[in-house]
Amino acid sequence: MCPFSIRFSQARIRPTFQDGREVEASMEQIAAVSCPEGPLQQRYDVLLRAPFPPIEIIRWWPKLREEDGETLLDENGKTILGEPCWFTFDNRRLYCLQAAAIKNWPSRSAAVVHVMHDLPVSKCAPKKFRTTDLGCSVRISRRDDVVPKATWTWMEAKWPSHARPSHRAAWDASSKRDGLAAAFGFCAIGARHSRPSRPSRTQCQAKNKGKKGRGPTLADIEARLRERKRRRESLKRKEELAVSNSQMEETEETEETEEAEEAEETEEEEAWDDFGRATGRVVGGAERHGQVLVKVTDSNEATICQIPRGRRAPKLQPIVGDEVSIVFTAAAGDAEAVVEEVLPRKSTLVRRRAGTPQAQVLCANLDLALLVLSLEPNFAEGMVDRVLVSAHAQGLEVAIVLNKVDLLEPSQRDEVESRLAVYESVGYKVLLVSALEGDNMEELRQLLCGRTSILIGNSGVGKSELLNALGEGQIAAAVGEISERLKLGRHVTTTSTLHRLPGDGEPAYLIDSPGARRFSIWDVTAAELKDHFLEFLPLAQKCKFSNCNHLEEPDCAVKEALEEGRISRQRYDSYVSIRQSLLEGQEGVKLPPWQLLTQPES
Repeated sequence: MCPFSIRFSQARIRPTFQDGREVEASMEQIAAVSCPEGPLQQRYDVLLRAPFPPIEIIRWWPKLREEDGETLLDENGKTILGEPCWFTFDNRRLYCLQAAAIKNWPSRSAAVVHVMHDLPVSKCAPKKFRTTDLGCSVRISRRDDVVPKATWTWMEAKWPSHARPSHRAAWDASSKRDGLAAAFGFCAIGARHSRPSRPSRTQCQAKNKGKKGRGPTLADIEARLRERKRRRESLKRKEELAVSNSQMEETEETEETEEAEEAEETEEEEAWDDFGRATGRVVGGAERHGQVLVKVTDSNEATICQIPRGRRAPKLQPIVGDEVSIVFTAAAGDAEAVVEEVLPRKSTLVRRRAGTPQAQVLCANLDLALLVLSLEPNFAEGMVDRVLVSAHAQGLEVAIVLNKVDLLEPSQRDEVESRLAVYESVGYKVLLVSALEGDNMEELRQLLCGRTSILIGNSGVGKSELLNALGEGQIAAAVGEISERLKLGRHVTTTSTLHRLPGDGEPAYLIDSPGARRFSIWDVTAAELKDHFLEFLPLAQKCKFSNCNHLEEPDCAVKEALEEGRISRQRYDSYVSIRQSLLEGQEGVKLPPWQLLTQPES
C-alpha cells in the first residue's frame, strides 16, 4: 500500500524508538527496490524495504477533535465521527515510510502492511487515537519539549503551499489505487495476509456510530470550531485579568510564608547549636525507638543519645559495639545528646532475620564470638555449624563454650565430649565450664582479655549467668528459668548490652545478646559454603575439578576422606543440608525466584 494512504493515530511521536534507535537513522536505511512483475508493478514503481517489521493498519472512524484535543459533540451531545480511513498505531514507522516515499517522488512507492480486522487489546487502541487533524500530520518531539522539533505532513513536502490541493483531494489521489486491496486484507509482496472474517463487535459499533454522527457538513464543523475558538479566547482573557488581580494578594501571602519559614529555620539552627562534641561506644539502648546508650571515652557513665532522622540522620544505624561521634545539643529533646556519625566498623556479626529475607546486624567491632551451649536445653549440631560458617565468612574467631557441666552425669559427659571433639579436631577452641561452680572460668577469662566478644546461643543456655560470673559481682544481668514441660529457655534478655569486665591488664568487653531458637546464615551462597568448612579447605586442592562442590563429582578428595573416616559424617551431612537450604532460599541473601531450587538435587 502507498504510505500516503495511511494516517497517523496520534498527534505526536518521539524522535527515537523504544530500543533507543534514532527514527532519522532508520529512515536512511529504507531501500527502494523495483516492484516484481505482476499486478503490483502496474500500480507502483518501487517497493520500500524497511529495517523494521511491517506496520499494522485498521479501517477506523475517527473522532473529530478541536486543536486542544477535546472531542466534538453534536446538538444531542453525541460524538461526531469522521469518514472511515486507514490508520496505524506504528506512527514512527509510518513517518519513516512517508519520508522515504517523498524521497523517491515522483516514483509511485508501496510498502508492506498488515491489515487488522479488530483493535488489539494490548495496545489500548482507543486511547491512542488522539490526532486532531484526522491523522494528516504529526509533531516530532519529546514529552517535555515546549516547542516541537518539527511537524510532518507529506502534503507539504510533496506540493508547494501555493499549489497544494485540499486534504480530501490529496488523500483521494494517493489512496485511490489502495482502497480495494487493503479493504480485503491483501498487502504488497511479503506482507502477512489476513483472512477476511466476519466483522467484530467493535467494528459494528464504530460503523453504527459513524452513520449517526455524519450528519453535519464540513462547513458546519468549521463554523462550530471557529465559534468555540472565539469563546475560548474570550474566556482566556477574563482569566488572565482575574489572575493579574490576584497576584498582588498571592505575593503578600508568599512574603508572609517566607518570613515564617525563615523564622522556623532560625529556631531550628539555634536548637542545633552544639554545646560540645565527644566520641564514645554504644553499650546498649533501644535502636528501634530511636535512642541508644553511649559510654563516652574516659567516662564511667553512659549518656542517653537520640538518633536523629531526616537530613541529619547518620548514614549507618548505630548498634551495640559501634564507635560514634555525639553532639550535646538542645535538639536532643528528652535525651542528653544526639548521634552525629557512626565511625567506620572493623567487623560485624550478621544473621538472617527470622521470618523475612533481611539482614540483622547483631553487633559491631567484634574480635571473638563465644557460642554458648548446654545439654539443658540440648544443642543441635546444625545450629553450631551455621554459627561457625557465618563467623568464618565475616572474619571472626569462634570459641565453643559448654555451660552447666556441673549438671552432667558421667555418661552424659562422655557423650557430649565425643560430640564436641569433632569441632576440636577441626581447630575450634572448646571449653567446658560451669558458671555456678566456677569450673574453667579463669581460662575463659584469659581468652576474653583484651578483646571485644559476644555471647550467642539459644535461650536458657546460661549466657547471662556466665556474664554475671565474669563480672565478679559488678554485673547483674537478669536470669530466667528453664521450661519444665518443653525443656527450653525463656527469653529474658531482650536487647544486646556491652559490659566491661573487671580485672587488671588490657580491658575486656563482653556483649550479652538475646537468645534465639534458630540462627540463619545471611551473607553466604551455596557455591561459597564449601569454603567455610575448615576441614574441606586442605583437601579441596586435591580434587579433580577446581570448582568441585564435593557432592557427586568424580575424584573428589573430600568424598574420599569421608569414606576413609578422616572427615566427620555428621559435619558432611550438615554441609549438604545447609547447602540445600541455601539453594531453596530458606537461608542466605534474598534470591530472585528463577535462581531458587524448588526440587532437591539428584
